[in-house]
This record gives sequence, C-alpha cells and structure tokens, in this order.
Amino acid sequence: MIWKKCAVLGVASLVFLSTSIGCNKGKTEAENKGEGQTAVPVEVITVERRDVISYVAATGSISPKQESNVGPRISGRIEKVYADEGDEVKEGEVLIKLEQEELKIAKNQAEAALKVAQANLNKVLAGTREEEIQQAEAGLAQAKANVEDAEVNFLRLKILFETHTVAKKTFDNAETVYKVAQAQYEAAMERLKMAKKGPTKEDIEIARAQVRQAEVVLQMAKQKLKDSITVAPFSGVVVGKFKNEGEYVTSTPATEVLHLVDISRVKVEGSIPEYEMASVSVGQEAEVKVDAYPDRVFKGEVKIEIPNGDYSLKGGMFARVSIIKGKRKALVIPREAVMRQEGVWLYHVIVAGDTKRAERRVIKPIFTPFGYVEVEEGLKEGEKVVVKGQAALEGGEPLEIVKEEKGHETS
Repeated sequence: MIWKKCAVLGVASLVFLSTSIGCNKGKTEAENKGEGQTAVPVEVITVERRDVISYVAATGSISPKQESNVGPRISGRIEKVYADEGDEVKEGEVLIKLEQEELKIAKNQAEAALKVAQANLNKVLAGTREEEIQQAEAGLAQAKANVEDAEVNFLRLKILFETHTVAKKTFDNAETVYKVAQAQYEAAMERLKMAKKGPTKEDIEIARAQVRQAEVVLQMAKQKLKDSITVAPFSGVVVGKFKNEGEYVTSTPATEVLHLVDISRVKVEGSIPEYEMASVSVGQEAEVKVDAYPDRVFKGEVKIEIPNGDYSLKGGMFARVSIIKGKRKALVIPREAVMRQEGVWLYHVIVAGDTKRAERRVIKPIFTPFGYVEVEEGLKEGEKVVVKGQAALEGGEPLEIVKEEKGHETS
C-alpha cells in the first residue's frame, strides 16, 4: 500500500509538470524571463528604406580664398596706418599713407620742366621771327666791318714788317685779329642763313624728345605720389599688423605692414584615395565638417570652395570632406540605436516586436560619417528599433513605447 501511494503521488507530480509545460508552450526563454517585469519605457523609430548618398571621404585643411601681404610700393616713412588687427576692410579702402612732402615737390618740378620743354617745342615749330633775322643781319654787317678794318690794318702792318719798320709781335697780333674777324664774319653769315632757313627737322625732333622726356618724368613723379597711398587689394580681414606710424619701409626688399585675408569664401585643400579619383570631378557637391563646429555641415563643390559669410571658418582648420557620388535606396536607422557586443565585433539593436517585448537582433551595419547607419542584414522595413532606453535591455523585457517616429532622415 505504501508503494501504491507513492506511485499515485508520482503520477500527480508528473501531471502538474506537464500542465506547467503546456502553459508556457510557444514562449521563448527571454519571454519567460520577462514574466512579471514592469514594462520599460522606450522610444522607437520605424525602419524605412530611404534615399542615401554615396560619399568619397577625405580630409584636408581650410585656407582663405585669397590672402596678401600688404605694404607700400615705394620706400618712405609711414605717416598713417588706417587699419588694425581684426578690422574688416573693403576693396579700395586706404590702408597705409607715407609722408608726401618731398614727393609733391618732385611732382611740381616735373610739371615746370614739362612747361619749359613744351614752350621750346612751340618756339621751334613756329620758326624764326623777323626780329631774329634782323638781328642776324645786323650782326653780319658788324662782323663784315670788323673784318674789313682788320684786313686793312693787317695789310698795312705786313708792309711795315717786311721793311723791318715794325716788330714781328705787332705784326703777329694784327694777323690774329684779322683771322678772328674772318671767323666771326663767317659765323655771322651762317647764323643769318640759318635764321632765314628756320629750324631743321633734327631741331624739331630734339625739341619733341625733350617734351616726351619731361612727360615721363612727370608721370613717374605722379605715380610715386599715388604709390605713397596703399589701398586694400580686396575685401577681407586684417589678421596681422607689423609696422606703425613713423617707421621707415622699403620697396626692395618689400616691407610687410599688414596681412590681409579674404575668408568670405574659403577653400578646402586635401587629398582623396587614388581608387576614388575616377568618381570625383569638378562641380560635384561636397559636404565639409570641422571640429570647431561639429553640428554644422558646410556645402561646396569640387574644387571645394565654401561660402563663409559669417567668417566662422578660419585658415588652418582641420576639415573632414564628404564628396557626394550619387544616391541609392537603403534601410537606415539612427547611429545611437546600434550597440556593439562587448568583447566581439558584433553589432546589435533592440527591436520592439509585435508582443511589445525587447528582442536583441544582430545586424550588419555600414557606418557613415553622418547621423545614420545603413543596415545590410538583420532588419526589415517596418520593424521598430529602440533608439532611447535600449542600453539596459538584454532581450525579453516588456516594453512601453512612449514615443514613435518614422524613418531617420538622411539629408
């Protein structure tokens, strides 16, 4: 009897165990684990297939659109520097002025010399005046009278010298006076001839050349005066000031007074992998990020030049460049939804299943330099992935969806 009672008890125990197994039929181990737990509040996003952009990734550095070392084109002493470090200046704005007193004097002298040369040319072109011809004729008449008197005296003394009546010195003096008078007479005849003939072609060319020379000297004087004023070659920002009022500067070698940069647009200079060269061409859109502004994306084109109206980008900044190659469809989820299993290179997400319980799902992700991840394997369109509250979930926990959003933006 004792054995029989034990047998009945054994059967009852077996029946209870069978009933217990039947009640949990179809549930996973994780679901059984979550029995009786409080639902965990989470935020989810619905997995959707979106347009994603293919990029060529590169790095580079920011440089100004243009920059210049600004200084006077001539040597001199600085009278005034009109800009300081940090000042914004406009193209053509006066930046530096040299002392000008000596330059103004040189300009006035050149102007006077030009007037003289021009007057001389006008005189030559006008020809010989009647008064000048009359003067030349009077000069010739006087020279003729002088030579005649000298000749008479010379012939008289010659006879006396030959008869040994006068000394040789007296005769020699008379001969010299006679020859001088002859030369003066010949010169007077040439002057009268030239006066009647007027200026020669050579005279006119010489006078014209003197005018041109005076014009060049004046032009140089004016240019030096102009070069004593230095203006901004382009609009930009003064980032360096190296000389002050009263200091002497030279043009050779050139003295840098200010350093000016134009960062209204900036360039990104860098390199891309050789195997990507064929997929990049001038005009393609590019996105640039810099460490100083992690939440901003600057857009430009290859050759990459970026509008920088607020001057937030500065020369020398490190830049991460993504050159857009094209678009395609892919499943995307936010980067924060993806977790890596400790100790292994496996990535997983928490999916909120139809039973509103957490399901750990291994995925094959493609990480992008942006806020989203492409999913090649492990998820289907329409599934709900936990994006907040997933860190402490292992799988099987009941979930309370407090916020649900449609697919993650890719642009």
